[in-house]
Amino acid sequence: MTTTTTTKLMDDRRKKPIFRQNIQLSDLPLDVLGTILSKLPPKETVRASTLSKKWKHIWTVCPKLRFDGATMCGDDAATGTHQYTHKFIGNVNGVLKQYRGKVVQELETPWLQGNSAKFSQLKYLQLEFLVLREDLSNLLSLASFLSAAPFIENLEIHSAGVALPDCSELIRRLPRTTHNYLKNLCTTGFAGCTGQVELLAHIVENAPNLETLTVDRVNCSRYDEEYERKSRSKALDIARKHLDGRTSQNTKVSML
Repeated sequence: MTTTTTTKLMDDRRKKPIFRQNIQLSDLPLDVLGTILSKLPPKETVRASTLSKKWKHIWTVCPKLRFDGATMCGDDAATGTHQYTHKFIGNVNGVLKQYRGKVVQELETPWLQGNSAKFSQLKYLQLEFLVLREDLSNLLSLASFLSAAPFIENLEIHSAGVALPDCSELIRRLPRTTHNYLKNLCTTGFAGCTGQVELLAHIVENAPNLETLTVDRVNCSRYDEEYERKSRSKALDIARKHLDGRTSQNTKVSML
């Protein structure tokens, strides 16, 4: 066979269509389909779930959920009103009830304080914030997150900022609100300032079934090593002093 003939045969093969099985998106197993859809923006995944009855809950593969007022409430109520707030929280609860994931990583609700509505499906909450010097004495207000999530089981509080281990002898206390479902509490960036102590004491004394408590000291690298050692020791001493008598005997406490 000559080179010319061989080349012609190869060209003919390239031109000849290759017939494959006609596989549609709906033929894919749900786990494979879920993997594909999880790569899309959440809004597009939700749209895809309306294409087939079998896909009704396929949107729950989304690794992250973002709730905003325009999506959850539309234009039915004015932003910031009591009606708007209740509708928002009610719709979020409805979504979380169907969601197969166990973790909501980000939850931004600036109007939680003083609100009677509840996030009844929220089990895990992680708060991350930068504490400004002028806000150090008002950290107790963060307790409103617990009031809005009565079934919370795991709570993490991660704070960053400049604070010194200096706590008042007498600390403020809020009315007693029992959080029977809270099992694990971890707070990092603990400097031993009054606001941090007030918040920590409030949560602990209202969590009778708390199983683990972790208090992690902030690392002030801008100070010398000796100062940091003394500062850390003082901060943890402050924590022990104010937690004494407030922590359940069944709680495993770790001071880092």
